[in-house]
Amino acid sequence: MKWLLTGIGIFLFIVVPPLYAQINEVNTNLDTNVPEAVRNYCLSYQQLGDDSEHTVRLTGTGLKPNTPFELWRNIDNNWVCATDMDGAPLCQSVQGEEIPTIGKEFQLKTETTLVTDGNGNVNIPQVHSYSEDKKNHFFFAFQEYSVRSTAIGDNPGNKLAQIEVTEGNSNECTAIYWDPEGTVFDALTLEPLSGALVSLLREDRSAYPESPQVRKNPFNTSEDGHFAFYVEDGTYFLGIKKSQYRFPLSSVEITNLSTRLAETNLYTNLYTGDPIVQLGAIEHRDVPVMPSSSAQATSIRPKILSSIIVRQPSGNQTIFGTVTHPKLNLEVYVGVSRVASAIANNYGVFTIEVSKTKIDPLRPLELVAIKPKGVYGLKTGALTQQPPDRSVPVLLYPVPEFIEGYITVDKEILKNAEVRLAIPSLNNKNVLTIQADENGFIKIPSSLVPQTEFALLIADEDGTPVSSMTTASFAENNSEYMKEAGVNLFDESTATIDSINSPIRTLDEQGRMIFPTPAGANGSPTPSSDETAQQKEQQGLVARAIQLVVTLLLLCGIGGIIWYIKRRTTPTPPVQP
Repeated sequence: MKWLLTGIGIFLFIVVPPLYAQINEVNTNLDTNVPEAVRNYCLSYQQLGDDSEHTVRLTGTGLKPNTPFELWRNIDNNWVCATDMDGAPLCQSVQGEEIPTIGKEFQLKTETTLVTDGNGNVNIPQVHSYSEDKKNHFFFAFQEYSVRSTAIGDNPGNKLAQIEVTEGNSNECTAIYWDPEGTVFDALTLEPLSGALVSLLREDRSAYPESPQVRKNPFNTSEDGHFAFYVEDGTYFLGIKKSQYRFPLSSVEITNLSTRLAETNLYTNLYTGDPIVQLGAIEHRDVPVMPSSSAQATSIRPKILSSIIVRQPSGNQTIFGTVTHPKLNLEVYVGVSRVASAIANNYGVFTIEVSKTKIDPLRPLELVAIKPKGVYGLKTGALTQQPPDRSVPVLLYPVPEFIEGYITVDKEILKNAEVRLAIPSLNNKNVLTIQADENGFIKIPSSLVPQTEFALLIADEDGTPVSSMTTASFAENNSEYMKEAGVNLFDESTATIDSINSPIRTLDEQGRMIFPTPAGANGSPTPSSDETAQQKEQQGLVARAIQLVVTLLLLCGIGGIIWYIKRRTTPTPPVQP
């Protein structure tokens, strides 16, 4: 009997522990490196010195501490990278392409290392930012994150990115519009005039030579009528030429115009031909010109010249941009519903904030510029062909707080799809790459979603590109899913996981990561085929372990009974006298 018990003990010691370890191994997290993610943050500016220096101090908060970042500028959706004092770009190459820079026009003016401090703050003491005739400078910090994913088993669809969650200070995103220093406009209709030649003249009426400050002389105005000259202190004149218009105006015409402008507040500091004396500050002049006859007076349809949309930490969307006319009314629509409005300033620059509660993820935002009533146009009579007072609408796709849904191409689920988030206006700069599961499902939390407009570039599981889509088209493709699951890409309260803003999942009692699964049509989880197979394998191992333990207990019981019976039936030897 001793040999039987000894054999059972050896079996339990050698065989059971590896089997128990095999059972636990199914639940072990398998960490796999995935491509780095990139976040972009709006930076705030503080103007330094005189306007003509075009120099600012840039600050930001909420980034990853003690980590390098790139410095980019956006004007009219045109991205350029800053250069250091030696003219070298301060950004990494985008997919091997040449980094877009403009040299000294966007350059650090001091030796500065682009690394956040221990609290995640950005502080760039001195940056030169110049554009010849553009009004809205936006500054962004791009920062990379080393992202890891954790999955139970080998199913890549269960991977969940883990990074430090940072919000940044995008609510302080600001634009500089210091460049335009005057507008040429029709004195009868108050419309800005394109195609006017504005010459900068010295005190002796000779033309000012072209220089780093004066790139064009004469300056040919565009649709917003703006011109810009930056020169050292001195005395100057402006020369104005416009076909079918005359300059200067008579004293009576100036008096009548000034009375009208006092009501509208469209233009200030009218230039009538007097000398311009500059002493330590940029001089602003708006230039009225008179049409040869009222029949030739200009009236144009308003136009939205530029626009950019930024998602705020609250989920609201802020639209920045410029229009052709001062004081235009800006309205934002979703379908036929007006959801936000604002008024452009005297430079035609506007900012509109749209509440996330007003956004329909299946529809773009429609932006329209409208002339205020009774401001533009002839006071008496009417133009023969009065153009519309509303601009052609501009469609903007809101930046969602997060991405959740199924990757479909031609209405077919693309399982294990590779999905890249990219910024189209920045040469499709890649900010994140993830892989869908076998159901084509992806989930990207807000901490990994760019704050500016982006697209989804889709490849199959072999890496072959098959499609690209805007966030709106992605939402449209998932409309049925979102309707059934109650998901709104702009409202975290309707999400299908616990917390949208935190990609770090909670742990269970054994310290394992808890992974969300997409909700099915009936609201219950829909596990992938890999998960189902894994669960069956685990259940089988547990069953075999229980069966083994029961078998061993039975063997021990049978052995004990045999030993007891044998002991009872063995005769007792007689006692020796």
